[in-house]
Amino acid sequence: MGSVSLHPSQLPAWLAERVEVVACDDGLACWRYKLGWNSGNGYSKCKRDGAAWLVHRLTWTLLRGPICRFLLLDHLVCKRRWCCNPEHLDPVFSVVNTRRGGAVLYAAGRPHWSR
Repeated sequence: MGSVSLHPSQLPAWLAERVEVVACDDGLACWRYKLGWNSGNGYSKCKRDGAAWLVHRLTWTLLRGPICRFLLLDHLVCKRRWCCNPEHLDPVFSVVNTRRGGAVLYAAGRPHWSR
């Protein structure tokens, strides 16, 4: 999002060496965290200073700044949960993230009273 061109080399060295740029079939350059563990639902996790982080939130915080506690980071550009490229993320409220994800609650054709 925006015209800023970010690269994992702009991250602190301890994190930059663990992130690789992956050229995807759709032409996007996603960032994949090579270590750590998966959250169980597709998001990469790591530990830093005793705290567990979702890697996409950590890279956003380090390169773009703090995330309002009311916002989620939507993988708007690539839709890949494992991607931690801040340029592929968009801070949004939960309801926006849910709608963009095509949740059943907001699916077309559902009666208006069930939304």
